Amino acid sequence: MNFAQIAAAVKDVWDFLWPPIALIVVLLAITRAVAPKTNVVLALWLRARLDSEHQARMNEIVDRVGLGKTLAATFIFIGVFALYVTATVSTVVGAAIPPNISYFPDRILARRISDDDAACIWSRYPYTEGLRDAIDAARRDGHLKMVEEASNPWRESALAARRTFDAVKFLALWALAFAVAEAWRTRRFLRPAARAVIIMSLLSMLELIVFVHFLYCARQSVFTSVVDLTAIERVLGTCNERTRLTPDQKTAIDTMRRESWWKLSGATSDYVDFAVREVFRSGRASKK
Repeated sequence: MNFAQIAAAVKDVWDFLWPPIALIVVLLAITRAVAPKTNVVLALWLRARLDSEHQARMNEIVDRVGLGKTLAATFIFIGVFALYVTATVSTVVGAAIPPNISYFPDRILARRISDDDAACIWSRYPYTEGLRDAIDAARRDGHLKMVEEASNPWRESALAARRTFDAVKFLALWALAFAVAEAWRTRRFLRPAARAVIIMSLLSMLELIVFVHFLYCARQSVFTSVVDLTAIERVLGTCNERTRLTPDQKTAIDTMRRESWWKLSGATSDYVDFAVREVFRSGRASKK
């Protein structure tokens, strides 16, 4: 193993460790800021579970099952698994909370290339549904050189920004949950609500920064994925001066240029209708 492989391995370990560790630190900070009394109760409960009596009982169980020699490896495995679960749960739960980000590569590309270049690609691949599909078909046939996704750093940055966007939504849900718990325990509403509003405001500012960063990385990812767009006619070698967009294609590409290339979507009516329909259908089936 050479130095480059060691450096890559260290980087992979660091990339895996720091996001969940940072997330746990932020979760603890939010809990302490929003719900200080609930935080004290949880700390006392955890300390009671780690007293000498419980530790002696745990050591006895470990010796009985024969895990004494592998105890360190077991704890390392549990710690790594806990970090993985923390990172996964935060992104999965956050992704289920609206709003969600989506973007349309076709609309980005429509702003980048001319009508002649778009006509050239569509004339070669008229069966494709959109501009992005036509470019992908040209790449698969070897007529257009493209950057592989694995070597596109902007794509990785966009994915990381999307995960951060979802994690911040999870943090907001965490703050709201502990504000409710604090209000229920103390029978006071104003202080937990005020703390929650402050935390939500800070998280909203962070979410806005992450959102703008995601949009920039997503656009750069699409721009970087296609190389030599200005030389499409030379690469394909099938276009001439008579190659023009059809009226339907011209309307489609003009519409893509006018429309926003990104969208924030919440719980759409179709999703709600589907969920309600399935719930009621399951309820009627269970009654029968």
